Amino acid sequence: AWAKGDDHVHFLLKTNALNYHDNLEKDLEVYGNCVAGPPDNGSKLAPDVQTTRNDEKCQSLGPCHIGFTQTGEWVSYEFFHTEKDIAYYDYDNIPIILVNITLRVSAPTPRNIYLEITDDTNELGASAIKTVYGSGYHNFEDVVWEDVELEPYNPHRLYIFFAAGNTNLCSVIVSSSIPARQIPFSINALEYDDAQEFDTDVSGNCVDSPPQDGDPLAPDAQTTHDTKCQELGNCHVAFAHAREWVEYKFGHSKDHIIDLKDGSREVFVDITVRVASLERRSFSLEILDGNTSRASEVFYGPSKGFQEYEDITWRMVGMDPYEPIHSLVVGFLEGDINLCSVTIEYSHQTPSITWGALAYFDSRDSSPSSQLRGCNPRYDGVDAQPTTDEICISRDNSACNIAHTSPGEYLEYHFYVPHDDDYDIWVRVAANTPGKRLRIELNPVGQPSYSETFNVISKGWQDYSDVVWDLLYLQENEYWLRVYFETGGVNLCSVSVKDSSSRYYVHTPGTYSALFYADIMDFTPQIKYGNCDDYTKWSVDALVTTDPECVQAISEKEVACAIGWTQAGEKLTYQFETDGVHKYVNLSFRISSNNPSRRMEVALYTADPSLYVITSPGLGWDEYRTVTLENLYVGAVRYHDIYIKFLDGNVNICSFGVEYVE
Repeated sequence: AWAKGDDHVHFLLKTNALNYHDNLEKDLEVYGNCVAGPPDNGSKLAPDVQTTRNDEKCQSLGPCHIGFTQTGEWVSYEFFHTEKDIAYYDYDNIPIILVNITLRVSAPTPRNIYLEITDDTNELGASAIKTVYGSGYHNFEDVVWEDVELEPYNPHRLYIFFAAGNTNLCSVIVSSSIPARQIPFSINALEYDDAQEFDTDVSGNCVDSPPQDGDPLAPDAQTTHDTKCQELGNCHVAFAHAREWVEYKFGHSKDHIIDLKDGSREVFVDITVRVASLERRSFSLEILDGNTSRASEVFYGPSKGFQEYEDITWRMVGMDPYEPIHSLVVGFLEGDINLCSVTIEYSHQTPSITWGALAYFDSRDSSPSSQLRGCNPRYDGVDAQPTTDEICISRDNSACNIAHTSPGEYLEYHFYVPHDDDYDIWVRVAANTPGKRLRIELNPVGQPSYSETFNVISKGWQDYSDVVWDLLYLQENEYWLRVYFETGGVNLCSVSVKDSSSRYYVHTPGTYSALFYADIMDFTPQIKYGNCDDYTKWSVDALVTTDPECVQAISEKEVACAIGWTQAGEKLTYQFETDGVHKYVNLSFRISSNNPSRRMEVALYTADPSLYVITSPGLGWDEYRTVTLENLYVGAVRYHDIYIKFLDGNVNICSFGVEYVE
């Protein structure tokens, strides 16, 4: 059965209240009718006891409770810690233990109780005043004292003083606050530590027992059909209502604390949740350090069906290294999101990183007010809005972009390079007017910073392209990355650091297969049409062609294929390399269509970004013709990108070519 607490909590003490270590009883009369009889207290006056009614939590540890208390009476309990309860997270690396105290109590009206914990020398370690809200002698409630810091000296003694009397006590639980769950881990979503459930109906047909967490309002559970989800359990959290949430507690190793350039220290993690939704629904991920909110981000479900799961990852999330307890809260902002698993691992294990629009580490915004439009939960002044660009949405899953930028504003990111290699920095941006620029600054810790300025192609506020800083040789180190909006007037939806080996640059001159060498494709997710079986790993419609020039195009496949059945808005990206000596090239595209009005937009991102529109010859699907863009300036830059957007769709393309202009 799923369980919220006992599966991953270490108990130092879990007992009925009558199993006390010591007590002080003031009155001589014996009250109560405990079915088990009064406790044997030797020569001392024993606490009065009463039979417990209709409280399963109390009755699970014993049939009776302490009752009829008077002002000034007290009971004490002794507990012991073990080595696994010790943490070393404070600044001086001094060992401590952290515990949670849970008392199940009742009272007719609000009453205070006073709590003390001492060590083996009776030195006071911690104290607190807690309130019992009180709704009746037999209406028990939990009073919790969380994250109590103690020195690791056994035994520990907990004193409970009944400051106002008339307070019943049925059980005492002392549990370690140090989570048994440590990074890295992957768990089923139903292994939560806490949850908020609003509806009283139990929905779902989970093949296992439904969640049991001591609360009748447990999250609803449904049987999972997704193979990857099933690796961690047969069921998932389902039928979520708006504003419900689940919480997962975890700890980190001190071996993964990173020293930052400003003298502070951080732990960085990547958080992956596997979710499904029928429609576009928002959910939030929030990290708590102890009880303090550290970071949060809004994401959207994949909207492909309640059993069509996708992994959504929040990268480079910073946490306080001196806080031993962290929590991930998954909030179902609009409901109707299924959640099957949670994975948390250390960030520096992954060399390639993509940050969503609002996943920056720091920022500078020049305007005091902000336009959020439901996008930015950080309320730090940075303007944001929903994006309609499909690549933005699929690449970072945030469905929002930074907007209304002004000159001098910037976003800052932090990452680690695990090994020396060539890397690319990608910034996906859009602008509405020409002449907009941004500057990318890279600051390796302990070394001088360096930067590069880029022009932004202006095609409209929601027509994005990638600015790419190519082949940067980065050594193993910690890096800070800033994206400056030099002119303002630029929208940004994501920033990525990628291993350059993930890109495939073709050499000039040459004519290449349009299908095989496509690096980024924004097409419908499944192959629906075509007979090009040799390319089944490509998620795009394609057909075999016998056109002589298509057949001669360079490819690592034996069969010549063309991309077909294109739709308006679908996109392709290619990369090519020049020698840095020739300053001009011709670009050619072998295309066909049955309609002469079909258009393709071609953006060349190089030393001087430029935008062109070409029209298909429209002679028939099998009548391919070569359309050439001549004398395009590439300058001394060696690496270049071609972005193709099908403006009208219904254009086939089998090859693209690049040659020098002598």
